[in-house]
Amino acid sequence: MSQKSYKNKTLRGKVVSNSEEEEKTQSQKSKENSKQSLALCAAPPKLSFFDEIEESDITEYRPLKRISKDIPVNQRNKTQGTKTGTSIELKSSSNDQTLENLVIKSANKRLEIRMSDQSGRGLFALQNISPGALVMEDIPYSAVVDDANFFTTCSHCFMKGGKLSCCSACKLIHYCSKECQSNDWSNHQHECKVFVKVQRKPPTSIRLLCRILMRRMSDPASFKEIENLQSNRHLFKQEQIETFAQISMVIRDCVPKDALLSASELIELFCRFTENSFSILDGEMIPNGVAVYPNASLINHSCRPNCIIVFEKSKMMVRCIEPIVIGQEITINYTDLSQSGEERRKELQDRYFFLCRCELCEYYKKLHYDVADVEKKLSIAIELYDKGSNLRDRDDRQAITFFEQSFNIQNELLHKANYYLMRTCKSMVEIYCNLRDWKHALIHSFELIESYRILYSKLHPLLGIQLYSTARIYLSFNDNEIDIKYLEKIEESLREALKILEITHGFKHPLTKMVEMNLWDVEGEIKTKKKKAINQ
Repeated sequence: MSQKSYKNKTLRGKVVSNSEEEEKTQSQKSKENSKQSLALCAAPPKLSFFDEIEESDITEYRPLKRISKDIPVNQRNKTQGTKTGTSIELKSSSNDQTLENLVIKSANKRLEIRMSDQSGRGLFALQNISPGALVMEDIPYSAVVDDANFFTTCSHCFMKGGKLSCCSACKLIHYCSKECQSNDWSNHQHECKVFVKVQRKPPTSIRLLCRILMRRMSDPASFKEIENLQSNRHLFKQEQIETFAQISMVIRDCVPKDALLSASELIELFCRFTENSFSILDGEMIPNGVAVYPNASLINHSCRPNCIIVFEKSKMMVRCIEPIVIGQEITINYTDLSQSGEERRKELQDRYFFLCRCELCEYYKKLHYDVADVEKKLSIAIELYDKGSNLRDRDDRQAITFFEQSFNIQNELLHKANYYLMRTCKSMVEIYCNLRDWKHALIHSFELIESYRILYSKLHPLLGIQLYSTARIYLSFNDNEIDIKYLEKIEESLREALKILEITHGFKHPLTKMVEMNLWDVEGEIKTKKKKAINQ
């Protein structure tokens, strides 16, 4: 499917003191309190940012060490427990235990698990659902920040920005607050020892699998949710199975014996993880983590989906973007829709073991292209793109020259929604913004909007984000360069972006609120300029 423990220990935090006398007083108080704390071993641990845990506790827990991090921007996309946030209820009739009788109640929408000849097990609507409706919520069985964002994202709430703090024992896991550290301690307390021992962070997949195993050890009943996921082990290639077997040897050194599965069961878990893991995305649809969502894993793929996935921290929100009627299947997309149909089908076949037969793929199967005459030019365009990429951040002005040459060739030969053309266009927007050449950045940002309108649904979040990005480029112009007609274009882009994001992200999402605030500012500026024009 889609890209788609813990023993509490009572820990005694202390207050930072500013003098030796205060430290002695605090030390005496902590010794008196330690007797009381032994009687409260069932209580949640008290955590502190300060390195003042008693020596007897240091082997189990190290507080956070405050550090500052600048959060990098601009990286892009792959789109798209025992107690889950989705309020899912499975029911079966007394007469028939088949999947057709299992019913999901989620976000006040009734969904049903059914088997279909085309897509196998999936979720189907039992009532009409309108665009913008929240179809399902789900919280992860286990989740980790991915390697690319390991030092810039909170490992509990998956939020970026502000100052981060690192665990003073392993110096790897980062948090945005003491509360996040406290809430994540049951997950981190074991892996912290492993990180200290090996002095490095294991890759994303190993960290997530270890957390799954640790949760299974502390809450065996919850693991049924993982066992119910599709594995398709018999469809994996032998070399993949051998790789899983090798990785399982690494995992054996990272978790206690009580948490381990047999060799065969570990490989089965790898297969389920490969098919059922999701990327956690921030508000701009940029990946920052990986997780397993057992309930959302029931949703099948379409290259023209009627739902999209957005996230509030690590909580998954499945929202409707196309009208859904009773009996219609709920679908999301597993791949990057800007890829060619051939590339999408190959990825779906290689990873998820099915041939996509959605409306879009069936249409493109009928088309045949003869690229023999243009193959050489396209190869030159790719070479120019690679040269520009190698120069980025070192010599942006030289890099943009190569990108412009590549774009001119591709724009002549390729469809506006072609992956390679869009990739070049995105790079040019970013570099022109770095060079503060807002006019050229704006031209190519409009090119991207046209591509997105062709490629995506009219309510797709990436279209809304691109409209907002274009408006922000407008707002980067000097004040005297923006007259009423340009401000009205900005207003139009922000209104459309807000309409989309209210449906895909919801009214309360931080990105939606930011767009709304920018729209208010622009509306106010338009009124001011119009008043000045009248007075003059």
